[in-house]
Amino acid sequence: MTIGDKIKKLRMLQKQSHKLLDQIYDKRSLKIESVKQAVDFIQTLSPIDKEVVYVIFMDSKHVIIDIKKIDDGIVNQAVVYPRVVIQEALNMGAVFVILVHNHPSGDPQPSNEDIAITKRLFLACFLVDINLIDSIILGKKRKRFSFFDSGLINKFTKIFIKMFKRKVNFKRKK
Repeated sequence: MTIGDKIKKLRMLQKQSHKLLDQIYDKRSLKIESVKQAVDFIQTLSPIDKEVVYVIFMDSKHVIIDIKKIDDGIVNQAVVYPRVVIQEALNMGAVFVILVHNHPSGDPQPSNEDIAITKRLFLACFLVDINLIDSIILGKKRKRFSFFDSGLINKFTKIFIKMFKRKVNFKRKK
């Protein structure tokens, strides 16, 4: 390979990296079509020394409206208030949301608290016609846990649909 070929290749790589950086900084141009895309994007933002929670807010075509840091936690915990997520989603007209946080320990397996808050947030979103399409936990070395991929989001859907199909008797007493 000649010096000219190397320069051409470097210029091509430079253009590609600039295009990627433009997409990262212009969140609205990004369309989330897979868990991998969400993870790749969030990993560019997430520190590894403490737990941080982000929510990706998307429109009806899965195009990012905004990404908000919901909590800047400590070494082993962060706080998620469903009310705050719902309020943000409604204010920006989001149809889909993805919850993302990291585990500084490196183990992406969900804790009981992770499962509980995801279930609560899923229900809160469900009740106001917002779709929590995934909750992703990032570990070290690009390891991750996806509630969608694991089937938990589907399980939550079935639970809440079944729960709301129960008939409630509102007969008046005479």
